[in-house]
Amino acid sequence: MIVVAIVGVLSAVALPTYLNYVTRASMSEVILAMAVCKTSITEASQTGLASVPTTGAIFDCHASSHKVAAVSVDQNGVVSIQSQNIPHLGTRLNLELVPYSDAAMTNLTVAADFAAGSTKEIKAWKCRPKQDATGIDIAYLPTSCR
Repeated sequence: MIVVAIVGVLSAVALPTYLNYVTRASMSEVILAMAVCKTSITEASQTGLASVPTTGAIFDCHASSHKVAAVSVDQNGVVSIQSQNIPHLGTRLNLELVPYSDAAMTNLTVAADFAAGSTKEIKAWKCRPKQDATGIDIAYLPTSCR
């Protein structure tokens, strides 16, 4: 009977930890899918565009994964991604990848930074939950994205 009690206690502690680990591993795949967008946007900031972007369509960003439902980019280069097929997330499925024009991540990249002749290239990226009620719970993000 004592053995059953010990197994029960260990299961109660270990199972939630294991499920969080599996969810974070799945989120790593989502973040990897965002790398395609990151490369495209960084290249645009380095080479410069003919004019200031008014939409994110110019970055031609398509992430493919069975864990990704939708990807969008705004004119400032912020990549928004909606995950899917990941248990335990509920309705909080959205993640953002935000570009910065300095390594200290204090100056957000803006659309004007993509125009040819601008000296503000993307120097850093920050991964974060979307800043609304649909943002992924930080507990489910890999450590590289917290």
